[in-house]
Amino acid sequence: MTDNDGIMTEIVDEETGLELPGNPPVAPAMPQLPDGIGLSLDQVANLLAEKNKTIVSLDDPILMTVTMLNAFLAEEDRLMERHKGAITQVLASRTDKFVQAVGKAAASVSETFSGQAVTAMKEAVAEHSKAFAAMEESLISHQANIRWWGIIALVSAVVNVAVFVFLAVGK
Repeated sequence: MTDNDGIMTEIVDEETGLELPGNPPVAPAMPQLPDGIGLSLDQVANLLAEKNKTIVSLDDPILMTVTMLNAFLAEEDRLMERHKGAITQVLASRTDKFVQAVGKAAASVSETFSGQAVTAMKEAVAEHSKAFAAMEESLISHQANIRWWGIIALVSAVVNVAVFVFLAVGK
């Protein structure tokens, strides 16, 4: 073994957390993503043993793919969070513009409807005043008729009394 090989072994051992050669290997800690995505080396070794009936030691080079895939998932998660932030900003700015446009449209519609409502109310009041005028004329006519009927009833009562008096005096 050359000096470079010894140095490389020490660097690899420090990075992976493995003890020096001759001692049993210790699995490095594999951080999982915050939402639980990603598998540890132990989980992958157990999965391979269960599904493929193949025992893989924790220092087997095939498990490097697990490290790479976990790193990929971590990077993808970071990029997704960045993407979510950007989409949130875009949607927020679009939403603000949309809310402003709706506010302007609502104000315009409100002014239009307010003007139309006032006009409709004026027309309705004018129609009601015409109807009240017609009812007032009808009431005046009705009062005149009642007066005439009262006079006729009074004359009829006087005539009846006079007839009874003349008949009573004449007997």
